[in-house]
Amino acid sequence: AHGAAVWRRHHTFNWGGRRISQKEEYRIVHADRFHPVMTDAAEAKVLDCFRWWPIADLSRAEERLTPLSLAAILENYLRAGAPSELPDEEVLVD
Repeated sequence: AHGAAVWRRHHTFNWGGRRISQKEEYRIVHADRFHPVMTDAAEAKVLDCFRWWPIADLSRAEERLTPLSLAAILENYLRAGAPSELPDEEVLVD
């Protein structure tokens, strides 16, 4: 019910003077277009904006997207559907 998992990451980084280790799972969830609103004050300090992207524009983005392979992940999902197994977890340590 939460959508198909298409990508996973274990990311360790510094945030607010602390060392953070978080696991992320990216899922495809179909939704009608809506106007996103930032409700988290801490994230609002580092997030410039929300934006709807045409998939074709993602591979040409100058902004750093997460995951970096977002365009390929979405194109593969549209072409082949959800992966039959969870993808390998990417490990990123800053």
